[in-house]
Amino acid sequence: MTGPCPGTIVRKVVDLSAQRDKFCHGDKGLEKSFNASIETAGVDRAVQELEGKLKPESFDEKDD
Repeated sequence: MTGPCPGTIVRKVVDLSAQRDKFCHGDKGLEKSFNASIETAGVDRAVQELEGKLKPESFDEKDD
């Protein structure tokens, strides 16, 4: 892939600061968790789904 990954582009456009403030109430530890799980991984997962390239999660069962 050339250029920035789609998740990076989406994160620049989508502003989740209001949701982060509502959930974290200024707690820096919660903000770090929110950023890691929602702003990074959650956005990347949403982009995968929109592109039809959904990767298995680590907890998904493998087909036998």
